[in-house]
Amino acid sequence: MSSNDALFTELDLDILYEGWGQDILDSFVRPVLKRARSYDRLTGFFTVDSLLAVADGIDALWRKEGTMRLIVGIHDVPHEILEAERLDAKTADEMVEEVRRRLLEEVSTVQDEFARNRLATLAWMMNDGLLEIRIACPVDLENHRSGGIFHNKRMIFRDTEGNTVVGVGSPNETGAGMHGNIEELSVFTDWEEGQRAFVQRHTESFENIWNDEREYLKVVELDDSFASELLDQLNAPKQPPMLQRPPSVKIDEVLEIVKSSPAYSVLSFDNVGLYPHQERVFVEALSRWPIRVLLADEVGLGKTLEAGAILTYLLEFGDVEDATILAPANLLKQWQEELTLHFGLDFWRWDSTQTEYISPTGEIWNQPLGGNPVGPAAPSRVLISAQLARGTRQRGHIYEDADRFPDVILVDEAHAARVRPTLDGSYRPTRLWRLLDDVSQEVAHLVFMTATPLQTNLYEYHSLLALLGLPELWDDSEVYERSLEILSGGEGAKSLQNARWTLRLLEAVVNDMKYTPDNISPTQRKLLEMAKYSGESPSLDAINEVMEDWSSAFDLLVKLHPAHLLTLRNNRSSLVELGYRFPERRFESPALDIPLEVNQFYDGLHEYLREAYGSVEEAADPNREISLGFTKSSYHQRTASSLNSAICSLENRLQKIDAIAEGYDTDADVLEEEYEEPDISPDEEESLSENTSSEQRRLERAKSIESTYIMDLIGRLENFVDDGPLRDPKMDTMVGLLNEHLPEEGVLVFSRYTDTLDACLEAFRANQSDNLDVGYGLYTGQDAWITTDETQRPATKQDVKLALEDEDIRVVFCSEAAAEGLNLQAARVMINIDVPWNPAKLEQRIGRIARLGQTADEVVIYNLWYPDSVEAKMYTRLTERKDLYDIAVGQSPEIVSNAIRSRVVSRDRRSSGNIEDAIANLGEIRQSVQHAAIQKVWGSPEELIPLSTRVRRAFLEVLAVVAPNATLESGASSVRVTLSQPDGNSIIAESEPEDRSVLTLHHEMLQVLSDLRGVLLADEELLVVEDSASNHPIGLCLKSDDSIAVIPPASLPELVSRLINGESMRTLVRGDGWIPRDEADFSKQIYATSRWLPNHALLKAPFDELDSIEEQPSWSGLNLHLRPL
Repeated sequence: MSSNDALFTELDLDILYEGWGQDILDSFVRPVLKRARSYDRLTGFFTVDSLLAVADGIDALWRKEGTMRLIVGIHDVPHEILEAERLDAKTADEMVEEVRRRLLEEVSTVQDEFARNRLATLAWMMNDGLLEIRIACPVDLENHRSGGIFHNKRMIFRDTEGNTVVGVGSPNETGAGMHGNIEELSVFTDWEEGQRAFVQRHTESFENIWNDEREYLKVVELDDSFASELLDQLNAPKQPPMLQRPPSVKIDEVLEIVKSSPAYSVLSFDNVGLYPHQERVFVEALSRWPIRVLLADEVGLGKTLEAGAILTYLLEFGDVEDATILAPANLLKQWQEELTLHFGLDFWRWDSTQTEYISPTGEIWNQPLGGNPVGPAAPSRVLISAQLARGTRQRGHIYEDADRFPDVILVDEAHAARVRPTLDGSYRPTRLWRLLDDVSQEVAHLVFMTATPLQTNLYEYHSLLALLGLPELWDDSEVYERSLEILSGGEGAKSLQNARWTLRLLEAVVNDMKYTPDNISPTQRKLLEMAKYSGESPSLDAINEVMEDWSSAFDLLVKLHPAHLLTLRNNRSSLVELGYRFPERRFESPALDIPLEVNQFYDGLHEYLREAYGSVEEAADPNREISLGFTKSSYHQRTASSLNSAICSLENRLQKIDAIAEGYDTDADVLEEEYEEPDISPDEEESLSENTSSEQRRLERAKSIESTYIMDLIGRLENFVDDGPLRDPKMDTMVGLLNEHLPEEGVLVFSRYTDTLDACLEAFRANQSDNLDVGYGLYTGQDAWITTDETQRPATKQDVKLALEDEDIRVVFCSEAAAEGLNLQAARVMINIDVPWNPAKLEQRIGRIARLGQTADEVVIYNLWYPDSVEAKMYTRLTERKDLYDIAVGQSPEIVSNAIRSRVVSRDRRSSGNIEDAIANLGEIRQSVQHAAIQKVWGSPEELIPLSTRVRRAFLEVLAVVAPNATLESGASSVRVTLSQPDGNSIIAESEPEDRSVLTLHHEMLQVLSDLRGVLLADEELLVVEDSASNHPIGLCLKSDDSIAVIPPASLPELVSRLINGESMRTLVRGDGWIPRDEADFSKQIYATSRWLPNHALLKAPFDELDSIEEQPSWSGLNLHLRPL
């Protein structure tokens, strides 16, 4: 059915419209009129404003040769006519002639060209016999005089199938009535039961009035000469042009359509923009179905925003309702805040201690006592600790007995789900991997996040890819390893055997994942066709073809390698090559002035960790396997962080062993729960068993020994503390560095432990000289505040960020929680009171200041550590070799952390073997087959065009012109518009992705466009491209002559500008973008012009079982139709 034949029954009509007359016109009159073939109208005023209001949209009726009958009342006639003895036909004619004369005089004063064209359209319709006008004058029957005003208001519409809509209400066809007053309109339809009698009564009444059958009315026909006189007054041609200018277009209606379109999704996030590399990840991640992808950007490049954008798209456009995020426990609150702040997504966070969910605003969602957090009573969008979700030996994972699964699971720090080979040749999966393996064919969409998918062993990475979905052939780890050997060999790998394997590998991808890349040569397309049908035993001819063009086949293997298709990765070096700018880094390790007593204390602490730590737990349950390596290293990090942390840790430990000895603490996590890397903490978690009498005696001895060590250590610290507070060399150094950099520069002070941050704050406050007399803040994830002018107030993460940018505060004390997602590039200096053993964790911290948007050319990182520390030696060696440091951060951070851990728990602390072994291992990885192959597979994009940033800049320039009281600031790297408000406040919109007020389609500044109307040229029509099944808007289309073209989403600012200025839009479309009007398939043009529209048919997961779980979104088939805007 063409748009001209659209029916009323397709409209979702209300029974009552009330509000501003303009809104009634837009929401009811125009949509119905566009589908009408006849229009009957009763109105009370015969004026120019009345005719202009009637003519609004009437040309759509005229174009399809629809008909209209208009009955108009007259009033304000000359007194002498009203005083006539009798109101007969002659008197009525005189009244009509007088009002007609006045109206024609008024027409001559109309200046607006668009308004004049509307009036001319009425005249042309009268000349064509499509419009008849009759004038109604009220009659006082008792006195036989004209009396009162004809005040009837009624609209009757009929479509091509005779469906009838009647509107009855208060709007008058005047500038005030249909635009400036509060009005109401009741609506009746003849296809709805109970309304037909109303429709029939109103239509019969109109016919009676039209035929002058009411005693209290005198109805006179307006003769054809009125049309000619009207055209004369307008200086319009007697014959109409072939096309007439269509009605105006509301700008906010255009914006509402594009906000609802997946093609504009990159511009529609709630409060965030994406950098070009993030745009690429967003589109490529979604260009498959179901969505199964590994986001593997290097640390600090914004994986959280990429994941949030993907989630937003799935929830809005992907028919997804239930979503679960599994993340480390200490990041759950941060995830919740990020999703709410940037995407307007409200996820419930599971609190296992209270067995309840907590909303972003603090509301509570109670679960049944002892209930599963993912049971039937759970919310639909949840955040759950991955450690809790994976379960224990006694308690299975959360989905083990589930009968309900989410539509999507997102896993942060996904390298915790892996499979490792053991010494006996078998493979050992982690509990998180087992969980995901169990649900991988029950949950449609899986999104994994990790900066280190490939670490020390290829099986770890392969096991992650297997969860996402590998072709059956590639599921074999030996076959996967063979592919890496081929890729690492390059031209040297050319052989008959490898050519055969290449064909088999390509065949599996093409047939199982249904993938064929677009950007391949004719030769490669031919090779793929051969591979597609080669089977397990490729022919000799096919093998020879591969040998003859090995470079093309090799390039195909890179492009179709599952690691390439399932992993999306950006790294700093490739982004720099593409024009990104990151600041240089300067690492400093200030020498600490260490008193002899502090050195002696730490010597004693190391002895305690070697000889006694954990002995109470071993005595409490001799049969239990306890991973002392992890717990000792965690305790070492706590105590080495600061002297205050050391004292607090020792005191807590003393309480812990007392509780164990008394039998009060049988918790599985009897040692330290906060491992350096909680995602790789031991899976064996058991409770302590009850003790026999002999075991109890052994436990008492162990308690006595360990308590003696602890009391001695606490005593050593107390002995060298004089009357004042304990002077920690780290605190003294920190104060000196703050004095050096404040108040001119912003500084971040990082520690993993709150006890250390407490000491930092105490030292800072005690030494607030002139330089340190500045505002400061704290952010730990659990607590956040800002202090200015000696007044402390609670703050959000965003408050802390903005206060630092505005220089209200100059130093922020941060825990590890601030290393994720809190972007503080307003600071240039970082002081690490303690340094994470895992270099990827250190990189997370550094990424808060050494990131995109940092204006300084160099950032300074101070690492504070006590002399002779293992981590100091390790990082000194690493920073001497940038190539090895990059591998340690981006690929194998565990080599470093494991080496430090081994040294800490070793009895021979003076040996440097572990450090040298780690450096050697990193060197070997750099030269390995696996490393060489994966670097080829991951590769880097050929281009990253900052398209959305360009669109935002162009839109801001349009707003600066349109909005009153707007000021435009345009620099080399950003654009900002400030809109002054009557109350003295300002609205700010900015162009760059990480700007605090980045412009999106939801930004409040776009409200300035809400009352504007755009104008189309006479030979152009703006159409909405919709999915035929769901009526979901996909984009906008321009019709001109007999051709149509999709308007590229990137042209939205220019489209708005041209509508406002009444300019042609043809040049928004390239010459090859036009296709004949009757061509049915728009899909190629949609994808060609819509860079941000994912093609869900591009790639599929090779699981047949998933086909029934999740169909592609209904709109993604792009079975499209066009409708007028």
